[in-house]
Amino acid sequence: MRVFVEGNLIKVVVYTLTPHTLGSIRVGETVVRVRDETGFVTSDPVLVEGADWLGGDLETTIASLSGNAVTVAEAAGETMSHKVFGKRVNPSTAQFKVKRPNATIDTYTHPTAAISNPVAGKFVLTYAPPAGAQRHGLYLVRFISTGTAESASEISFRLTPSGID
Repeated sequence: MRVFVEGNLIKVVVYTLTPHTLGSIRVGETVVRVRDETGFVTSDPVLVEGADWLGGDLETTIASLSGNAVTVAEAAGETMSHKVFGKRVNPSTAQFKVKRPNATIDTYTHPTAAISNPVAGKFVLTYAPPAGAQRHGLYLVRFISTGTAESASEISFRLTPSGID
C-alpha cells in the first residue's frame, strides 16, 4: 500500500494479488526469477513490486513461463530483488477505512466515487482530508478485501501545517 499527495487530495493505492511469491529482475530485462511459479499462466496480469521507473510498481502481463523464469511483456525500469510478484485479481469486496487524527473513522466500500479500480487488482482511494486545523495529525488507513484475493493491510501518514505560510 502506498500514499501519494495530489494537491489537497490524498491517494492511497493498494494491489490485491493471488497467487503471489517473491521475485527478482534487472533493469532493462523482462525475465523475473520467481521463488514459486505455481498458479501463474501466460497472459496473467501481474505486478512486479518496485520494478518500474523510479521504484514504482510494474503492472504488466506474463508473456511466457519456463520453470521459475517468468517472462513479462514489459522491461523493468529498475533492478529489484526478493520483492513481491503476483497476479492482480479483483476481490469480491474492497473497503478502505480512514481514521482521522480526532479518531473519526471514514469508511469507503467499492463501488463508490472515492474508490477507483483502473485495472484488475488495483484500487485507489482518493481522500479529501477535512479543512483547517482539524486536518493536521496522524491518519491511519486500513484496506480490507474478501473473496479470492482476501487480505488486510494498513498504512499511516501524517499531515503537518505548512512552515511557509
